[in-house]
Amino acid sequence: MRRRALRGAAFASAVVLAALAGLAGMAGAQNPLTSNGTSETVDPAVRATLKIGLVLAGGRHAAASEDIAAGVALAVAEAAAAIGDEAIAIIREDTSRNPADTVEAAKRLIAAGAEVLIGPATTRDVRTLRDFADSGRVPLVVPIPGAAVLASTTCSPYVLHLAPAEEQIAAPLATWIGVRTSAKRIYLLAPDELHARQTLAAFKKSFTATGGEVLGEEYVAINNPDFAPYLAKLRLMDADSVFAMFTGDSAGTFARQFGELGLAKRVALFGPGVIGGGATSAKVASVTGALDYSPSLDTPENRGFRDAFARLFARLPTEHAARGYDAGRVIVDAFRANGGRISDRGIFAAALAQVSFTGPRGPIRAEPGRAAAPERLYIVREQQGADGTTHEVLDRVNGNDGADLCGTTRKG
Repeated sequence: MRRRALRGAAFASAVVLAALAGLAGMAGAQNPLTSNGTSETVDPAVRATLKIGLVLAGGRHAAASEDIAAGVALAVAEAAAAIGDEAIAIIREDTSRNPADTVEAAKRLIAAGAEVLIGPATTRDVRTLRDFADSGRVPLVVPIPGAAVLASTTCSPYVLHLAPAEEQIAAPLATWIGVRTSAKRIYLLAPDELHARQTLAAFKKSFTATGGEVLGEEYVAINNPDFAPYLAKLRLMDADSVFAMFTGDSAGTFARQFGELGLAKRVALFGPGVIGGGATSAKVASVTGALDYSPSLDTPENRGFRDAFARLFARLPTEHAARGYDAGRVIVDAFRANGGRISDRGIFAAALAQVSFTGPRGPIRAEPGRAAAPERLYIVREQQGADGTTHEVLDRVNGNDGADLCGTTRKG
């Protein structure tokens, strides 16, 4: 385990100060603390320092974790301009072994004074952290997809989900591929995990409903994956496309091997997200995926977020950064709406579910199922060219299809 306990106060202060300097030039940016244009103030008589605990991960999830943390830091930095530099602090722990480590990390953060948690960074840990938050009555904001592992779990009043479930992404993407592209014969690849199997099941159901054919599906070892045997099999098939759901280092390895074998010349590559995450092999001409965020979204909220993030962190934001930002903002808005009161966790958890705003991903608002995932999904093409990676939004689809984020059926 890579521990980062109690780095928070110094970390948050440094990031806040840097961010404020970078944000000074943001013309026309929306105040992140007010959804309705008002300028309510945290009452100094009741205000306490709010500590946000980040339960993230190292290893193959390190890049996503850094992006989530950066997004949270930016939201806190923007908040500091309105409620003071000392009002909110960030503390963080990273885990890399198993779900039990995630619980221990969460316990250390609570012992260190965290009143609300953001995490985890890996779907594997969603159920464990959800159960910890529910039994311990600790407000938790989940910034990653997690519905597949919660299919039999009832909603918790302490847990708010900010990302659409992977099957909610895969199903509309499969329909779009079958209807809007020439892909009709597809090969499926995924990590050997329960949530991946459920995601592929949702993809297959929607893709075959359009008249498409699934030629095969394979599950790859999670640690040290070698895609060569599966890609060799793909070369022998009469497949016109492949759907691969890998993230982090595994996604980079897959993209590199896919490109090295020359498969991009005759096989279209799809994924539930953009598989390369900006690190796709230059030999892969393009990857098309469905996401709840793209840095190329042309909205005032995203332009302000993207420019501020790029100035602070010298890179474009990913979906993980946008989710981290929205998670930080949900907490900041609830803190402000509650007058800075944080002593009653139940009241604060209820305040989280009342927050609504339009962020870089689009409108965010909670639902009875404790879900505040955006309604919008975007079909995005990641293209490699001489000038680097570009992201093109091809289409917008409904993100409300499939199971709800805690085992109930989503309405509407």
